[in-house]
Amino acid sequence: MPETAKKVYAEFNVPARKAEELDRFGLIPDGTKVTEKPEILFARLDPVLINEKVKIMEEQNKPKQVQPAPAEGTTEDAKPEITIEDFDKIQLKVGKILTAEKVEKSKKLLHFTVDTGDRIRSIVSGVAKFFTPEEMVGKEVVVVANLKPATLGGVLSEGMILFGEDEQGLVTVTTGRKTVPGSTVC
Repeated sequence: MPETAKKVYAEFNVPARKAEELDRFGLIPDGTKVTEKPEILFARLDPVLINEKVKIMEEQNKPKQVQPAPAEGTTEDAKPEITIEDFDKIQLKVGKILTAEKVEKSKKLLHFTVDTGDRIRSIVSGVAKFFTPEEMVGKEVVVVANLKPATLGGVLSEGMILFGEDEQGLVTVTTGRKTVPGSTVC
């Protein structure tokens, strides 16, 4: 509004009045000409533009979603929520570990061959400080079967074995009873 008052004075071609003069009438000399090309002081606003600006302001003023604090004793950072469609992209299968060995030149990696029903997969996991190769052979595990292959420690990995972690270390995620390699986890 302060800029609008200046525009009004300019339109009427008069100087700004002092506060003590505001209660007096007739201070503008007779014959004072208003501007030749008046400017629209309060132009009509386009409703579409206004709605767009309102949406932007609403987005900016939306309260940010607060992630719940992790449960006491956990150190893992919370990850963003996913939709059921995101989860549905993950193919989980039961696999049976056929062989396990340490990866040369690595203290962390174990190389497994895993039967997932459709084929025998090579899977590398950074779990050597928690498990020996001998104790892993024969275990039924849950495998992410459609993970993009990657080379870890110079060995091709065609999936991921799921593990749980607590204060005592890692545990394998297994089925509740013996089942067939390739069974779907759902």
